[in-house]
Amino acid sequence: MVQEMADFIKHFGESTVIKDKMTSFIAEYVPIAHNPEALGENREIKQETRLSPKSIVSTRWIKQVMRRAAGQCTAHLIIRLQFPKVANQTIRDALIVAGK
Repeated sequence: MVQEMADFIKHFGESTVIKDKMTSFIAEYVPIAHNPEALGENREIKQETRLSPKSIVSTRWIKQVMRRAAGQCTAHLIIRLQFPKVANQTIRDALIVAGK
């Protein structure tokens, strides 16, 4: 696979960027205490769930924070994972976000 990517880049030029396919899924009813912009939040999820260091690419709320209802305690989160295998493991074994 690495050799194929090197050959592709060699043919199309040094400015070519190859991105791996990400897997996204929705985590429902996540406590709003989770802050997707905080750098340590994804690291905490990885530690609590025992995921590899580069497995979570990003997390973001489905609905904008300003559109939440007054007193809302949970919301749905989109989690982007680097590898499909990790996504399957996460779905099978559960994911811990903000202690839930």
